[in-house]
Amino acid sequence: MDIIKVEKALTVFWAGVLNKTVDGDIFRGGIPSGKNGIGVMLGIEITPNEPSMRKFNAQILGKFTDRDVALAILEKAEAAIPVYGVEAGMTGQKVFFRAILKQGGSGAYRAPEGGVITEFCSLNFTVCLDC
Repeated sequence: MDIIKVEKALTVFWAGVLNKTVDGDIFRGGIPSGKNGIGVMLGIEITPNEPSMRKFNAQILGKFTDRDVALAILEKAEAAIPVYGVEAGMTGQKVFFRAILKQGGSGAYRAPEGGVITEFCSLNFTVCLDC
């Protein structure tokens, strides 16, 4: 399984859930410099206990000017998972996710960025794939 393809498919999945546009206001990897929006990041692979499945840590990270927007994104994202047996991705690049599961906590927080207070949000989750 190509992990780049997996991260792209995850971005398409979350774009659908959050009603966002890929490369417009939701991005694979981090959020581009100077932009607000959502980044979908595939993290490290979790050592498998089951040889027919691969598992990865993953995260949604949002950056906004309004805390209410950050909280609304978290609420919508948390309501969408867990989800089981979903296929996502662009035509010809689909990935079957056995499960997308909540992992740990999520939250909205303020932090300075370039001298400006910015509103961030973060949601951690696990992605399970068939091999």
